[in-house]
Amino acid sequence: MGFVPFVQTNVPQSLMAFACCNTLYGTTTHPLSKHRTCGGSSGGEAAILAAGGSLIGIGGDVGGSIRIPCHFTGMAGIKPCNPRFSHRGVPGCIPGRPLINANDGPMTTTIKSTVEFLRAAWSDTWTHEMDFYVPPVTFNEELFKEGKKYRIGYYVDDEWFTPVPAIQRAVLEAKEILEKAGHTLVPFKPRNIPHMFKLYIRALSVDGGYYLWSRLLNDVLDPTIKPMIYTNLIPIPIQRFAGFFLDFIYPRMANIAKSLTHSTIELRETYAEIEDYRSKFTVQMLDEKIDALLCPPQVMPSPEHHIPSRIIAAISYTGIFNLLDYGAGVVNVTKVTEEDDRRLDDYPESDPWYRMVKKTSKAIF
Repeated sequence: MGFVPFVQTNVPQSLMAFACCNTLYGTTTHPLSKHRTCGGSSGGEAAILAAGGSLIGIGGDVGGSIRIPCHFTGMAGIKPCNPRFSHRGVPGCIPGRPLINANDGPMTTTIKSTVEFLRAAWSDTWTHEMDFYVPPVTFNEELFKEGKKYRIGYYVDDEWFTPVPAIQRAVLEAKEILEKAGHTLVPFKPRNIPHMFKLYIRALSVDGGYYLWSRLLNDVLDPTIKPMIYTNLIPIPIQRFAGFFLDFIYPRMANIAKSLTHSTIELRETYAEIEDYRSKFTVQMLDEKIDALLCPPQVMPSPEHHIPSRIIAAISYTGIFNLLDYGAGVVNVTKVTEEDDRRLDDYPESDPWYRMVKKTSKAIF
């Protein structure tokens, strides 16, 4: 089976956003609404898939950049663990980031197409022969077809950022489908997500945001990423000082304000803590005999274009699997309904992030 590249799709300026806007090619919109985003960073790929212009494409994912666009547009996508595809010659948006890697993976219109892509890509060890860092592991047809019944942990809220009712309902509907297929679903509580997210942000930026803003400040900035870039310009001691006071009113925002670092000492400590978090998370799954996890892909459906850069905290559901370096995917389950919209009346409003999510998720159906 061969592929013919025929179009180049859009990405956000910086690649560090889950919207899809830049100053060269403009804004890529959701195929069903020009006022809402198709997601990012692999947003153009998701948009062309959802619009019927393509059947399959490749995205990159450092915090949900495959999974979030697929979630917003109803497509299927998989982020494998880091070594499964070669990264030779692809430095990523921030080079020199050893523990939070950008992983390439397929984005498709159906799960079947995703499987066919991986079956073809991993049909032999050619990639390993071209890049020795890729393990010589082929598609395991026997494991894929064995029909084993799995014990799956699930959660609808990571206790860091509560998803809107439509997202929680999608997880519970998927749970019911899996149970009817014979799998065992058990509640699962992910470990200390506020701490995980602080580690994720620190390791993602590596140098406190210097690499990113030093390359963008002399460029024309797209309005949708200005909040992120200008926040990075605030000296880290001032960010942490602000975080001290935010702790009393908006503790989640304080957690982000205290995340960045320029210190190599703190960065080494962060890497050690990530390794420890990975180990304890894996032990937790082994102790609870969990084969896989089912959880939300995001806290909301497709928002308006300006929202993503203002709510980086919303990527905790995807970012955790980049920090763990676990394979992770997203599938289409349902659509937002009028009942979901009514249930938004009871959604939290305890800080500006919750209020933004509530407002942008209203009347989306």
